[in-house]
Amino acid sequence: MNYLVQHMLLVLNRNTGPTSSGWVGMVILVYAYCWAADPFVVFAAATITATEIRDELLQDGDCALREAIQSINTGVQFDQCGPGVHGQA
Repeated sequence: MNYLVQHMLLVLNRNTGPTSSGWVGMVILVYAYCWAADPFVVFAAATITATEIRDELLQDGDCALREAIQSINTGVQFDQCGPGVHGQA
């Protein structure tokens, strides 16, 4: 079991009153855990335009949807699809 979960259960079991310091500590731990996860992360978007309607994965000078996905997943240019970089900005 995770150390943080064990600690929360210990604090919760020790103090059962609604105004006890155990509940205050539990609320503080929950807020600290949520802020540590950084909920305000901004993700960067890469725009790659597919120019081919056929489903292919060939080096033939165009950019099919499958090639665009390959470019995004690997982060390098595949065929005529520009290098796609996804992740946090």
